Amino acid sequence: MNIETQGTFADVSPEYAAFVEKFKPKKTTDDCYTPKPVYDAILGWCRRHYKLPDGTVVCRPFQPGGDYERFEYPDGCVVIDNPPFSILSDILRFYNRWGIGYFLFAPALTLFSNGKSGKTNFVVCGTQIEYENGAKVPTSFVTSLGRNVIEVRGDLYRLVEAANAKATKALPKYDYPDDVATAAGLQRISKRGGVFSVPRGEALFTRRLDAQDKVKESGIFGGGFILSRKAADARAMAERQARMDGDEGRTYTWRLSERERILQDGLAKKGHRQ
Repeated sequence: MNIETQGTFADVSPEYAAFVEKFKPKKTTDDCYTPKPVYDAILGWCRRHYKLPDGTVVCRPFQPGGDYERFEYPDGCVVIDNPPFSILSDILRFYNRWGIGYFLFAPALTLFSNGKSGKTNFVVCGTQIEYENGAKVPTSFVTSLGRNVIEVRGDLYRLVEAANAKATKALPKYDYPDDVATAAGLQRISKRGGVFSVPRGEALFTRRLDAQDKVKESGIFGGGFILSRKAADARAMAERQARMDGDEGRTYTWRLSERERILQDGLAKKGHRQ
């Protein structure tokens, strides 16, 4: 059960929610999980391009709650993974110091920011990968493999673009009802000239809905608010006035649970007391 929406309003204070949040496992772009078709395409390209010997162990140490410095790296292994970009320079120093082979995802626009090491090579690709959390990040790569300090690889670009398109089609799109406000959803109203506001006391913050508990890696990206019925009606009116177009494709709309409906009904009562 989610601490953000658990129990009554009196049961959960912002201070207690913040306290509990500190003990939750943190995800790593730090929150960008690579779709399998994209990773498999990159792995295959690396095996062919760098002629990795049969039996080469490929490691992926960058998992939620993992510690790449304590990870057990077999002799002759190669790390092919998507690390948290915020500590990429620390990661490269560690691998270069210990002679661990690597081919790592890196932010495309600041790719050369780690050029002073003298040991890292750069593969310019610049494809915009859509990760499983919905983030679209221009991505290139840093590596200890090969002899060229800089390589511009259009073949890798095409492979990743094709795999990214395949992964995007394979993943369902998620949407939320008028009762749930997300930053992305409300931006659509703004972009079409709409106006909408929610008074304090008419919204309850949450990071995920009860319906999402059984869906792996699912949740409201960036968090969201459960709106009172009155605020949800106003939001729906704002969308109609803004003449918004409906999303096409495989879209699944999350719904509030009965428990969240009860909390929603409590918003109206709380709002009246303020």
